[in-house]
Amino acid sequence: VGINPIFKDRSENQAWENAMTFVAMAMRDDQWKVFLKGELNDVASTRLCAEIEEQTKALALKLESEASTKPKLTAKPTLHSFSRRLKLLRIAWKQQGKEDDEIWKMIADRIRD
Repeated sequence: VGINPIFKDRSENQAWENAMTFVAMAMRDDQWKVFLKGELNDVASTRLCAEIEEQTKALALKLESEASTKPKLTAKPTLHSFSRRLKLLRIAWKQQGKEDDEIWKMIADRIRD
C-alpha cells in the first residue's frame, strides 16, 4: 500500500494508506494481475477501477455490518471516506476485544483471499 508522494503531511499519507488498504482487501486476484501488468487502455482502466470501487463499497458495508458499526449506506467512494471507515472499523474491533496484531492479521488474510 505504501505512501503517496503527492501527499506532504502525515495525516494525508495515513488517509491514503487506510483507503488503499480497503481497496486492496476488495480486489480479486485476477484484478491484481491485470492491474499490475499496466497494459490497460483508458476505457479498460476506467471499467476496472469502477468495478473495484463498487467492490470496495460493498466490502465496507459488509465489514461495518459484521462489526456492528453503523454502515454508511450513502458514503462517497473517496480517499477520506474509506480512510475514516477503516479507522472506525478498527475502533469497533478493538472494542470487541481484538488486539492490533489480530486486526492486522484479519486485514492481511482478507487481502490474500
